[in-house]
Amino acid sequence: MSLAPTGTELPVRVPDAQDFATLTVVTRPWAEVFVDGQSRGYTPRLRELRLSPGAHRLRFANPLCEPVEEVLEVEAGAALSREVSLQVRDAEVTLVAPAASRVFVDGVEVGVAPLHAPLRLSHGGHLLSARAPGGNVLRQSIDAVAGSRTTVVLGGAP
Repeated sequence: MSLAPTGTELPVRVPDAQDFATLTVVTRPWAEVFVDGQSRGYTPRLRELRLSPGAHRLRFANPLCEPVEEVLEVEAGAALSREVSLQVRDAEVTLVAPAASRVFVDGVEVGVAPLHAPLRLSHGGHLLSARAPGGNVLRQSIDAVAGSRTTVVLGGAP
């Protein structure tokens, strides 16, 4: 109970569980979950959220992935679930190789040096190689990190 300025008591209502919606979330890979701009925790540890009735902006973020956002309208007492798959970002690799060399990524030809744009590679290990006009082959293995930008110089390239 609380007192009104006139000295009369006013009832204070404590919200019941049925006044909220329950949202169950599963993400692949893990994500930080934001509701209306406020972090509510990380999956998989965070599995359930209580939301007040109305519209809520959800955001699922992982630094190696593209974020996923949606607006969700919920009603009191509703039980909802969301399975969210986040898209892992590519790595950008600027490859410098001797001029006129044929350039390969994991054995697949991707162009002739100098390349005019960075290579977009999936997260993980890759073999970069360049075959010079004289037949000399230069190779380097790299571990591409999602969302990163790096430069790889093969051989004595400028």
